[in-house]
Amino acid sequence: MAVRDGGMLDKAEYAEMQEFSAKIFMLAKAINLPSESSLSILSDLNNLKTLVQDKVPSKKIKDLAEKQKWTIIKMTGYEAPPLNWPDNANGQSLHLQKLVLHYWLYLMLIDCSD
Repeated sequence: MAVRDGGMLDKAEYAEMQEFSAKIFMLAKAINLPSESSLSILSDLNNLKTLVQDKVPSKKIKDLAEKQKWTIIKMTGYEAPPLNWPDNANGQSLHLQKLVLHYWLYLMLIDCSD
């Protein structure tokens, strides 16, 4: 567990959470998400960064990360895990999916350590 009651317990784990939340936001911003969903997704991913920065309870972070994971999977039709090898055309999108899923799994593991 990286934080508890607004305090930092594990500096390295907290730094990793900050890195992942920032990376996911930047990757989502860089790819062409469908316009009807992109504002909502980017807003939630920006909120995810803020929740991590503010050291809120892991359940709030986990819930938002899971919501966004499924939103992106449903919106893009990504397979989780992908059944086909990525090519250059879809590699960046699959990389975003990998980061979202990895971050979600990481948050699930943090939650289990409570």
